Amino acid sequence: MDPLIPSDPTSKEYKEWRVSNLEGSSLSEIHIVLSTVALSYWCWKCKTAAEFHRNPARFSERTWQRFAFECVVFFVPMFLALTGRYIYTTIAMLVGAIVYYRKQIPDAPVRHDKWAPDPRADNFKQTFVPGRITPKPYLSIYRAEMMLLTCFCILAVDFEVFPLKYAKVETFGTSIMDLGVGSFVFSAGVVGVKPFLPRMVDGKPVSTSLGHRLRAGLWTAFPILCLGLARFVLTDASGDLRMTSMVLLAGYQALYSLSPLGSWLENAARTDMVSANREGIFSFVGYLAMFLLGMSLGQEVLPDARSFKARRMRLVSVLGAWTTAFMSFLLFSFVLGVEPSRRFANAPYCFWVAGFNTFMLWLFMLIEEDVDSKLPPELSRAGRPAGYDVPAILDAVNMNSLTTFLVANLLTGLVNMRIETLLCNTTQSMAVLAGYTLLFMLPALAMYRTGIRIR
Repeated sequence: MDPLIPSDPTSKEYKEWRVSNLEGSSLSEIHIVLSTVALSYWCWKCKTAAEFHRNPARFSERTWQRFAFECVVFFVPMFLALTGRYIYTTIAMLVGAIVYYRKQIPDAPVRHDKWAPDPRADNFKQTFVPGRITPKPYLSIYRAEMMLLTCFCILAVDFEVFPLKYAKVETFGTSIMDLGVGSFVFSAGVVGVKPFLPRMVDGKPVSTSLGHRLRAGLWTAFPILCLGLARFVLTDASGDLRMTSMVLLAGYQALYSLSPLGSWLENAARTDMVSANREGIFSFVGYLAMFLLGMSLGQEVLPDARSFKARRMRLVSVLGAWTTAFMSFLLFSFVLGVEPSRRFANAPYCFWVAGFNTFMLWLFMLIEEDVDSKLPPELSRAGRPAGYDVPAILDAVNMNSLTTFLVANLLTGLVNMRIETLLCNTTQSMAVLAGYTLLFMLPALAMYRTGIRIR
């Protein structure tokens, strides 16, 4: 054994050595692994729609059977993908299941008069209420899936079954856990813009008052108070979230690359409070810009579409353009030779996180459009039975996401105090992770059943 490697796998020194100087994995591998998230949702959506079309009257009677299927289709692929086992087999099985269930969904009625108004468009127009923001299934799925991945990884990384190439890198590079950190901030921005959207009062658009916006901003971003305050000041001053975030990232990256700041951040000795916490202090700029980018996207996807055509245009143009723009910025940064860095939250990292999250949200919208286009016109916007739009386990997580995250962190600490995770074999590791997943889900499911919503 290398004398520089601590010999005791249960010691603190060994655990620190194990996660030091990691280089991550390639972008393509990360995206392939996380594609199972979208495929799981598509599989669930096709089966649920097929079941609904087969017998709408009895759809709500098979609650436990649907719950069991949800556990299988969402948790099993996550376990296999994030432990590096049978990734391509998992993807192939999900694709096969999608094809099988999708064939069971009957096609929408054919319109013989192609020039006649689309009944779905008429329903959209009749049910549109200005200023109302109805729950968006694709957004609920996106946020809940990101939370599940985060909660699973924070404990799984302590086991040998979890590939270290998925763990956080030391300084430069990409990994699944690096992506998770940024996704947490970006998704908070997507939903955090809701209090800032205009409302309709007596048929007139009304912006919320200054005091209300401040209170809403503080409540929304209370766990990250400073981020919420800065967000409020910047958005109130500029009114253009996208431009503000671009200016922040451009200025921060220019200072990092063209001034001594970059060298100081990477190599300076930790001699005082500022130098000891320099990564957290300066990466705040990048995470703030990422939060604002999320808010800008939230402005596009949160409000109800005025018409059926507007919904289609939102799907095709807005999210597609955002994804293309973010990935173009990322490639441009690579051409300049600047690698992504979660540690410093530089521009390539922020654009990568924003581009990935935008693309995932776009995929969820495409899946929803693909399956729901076969529904009767009167169900095109609302009126669907409970359990059709969002699976119960993800709805439960989404309703109490902060509670779920806190419980997962407490359980992670408890497991690490009671079990030497690095000494567990594959079977033991999988058993502990399965039990851990069940336990951090139980409070959310219990509150979901009783209608309790904390955060």
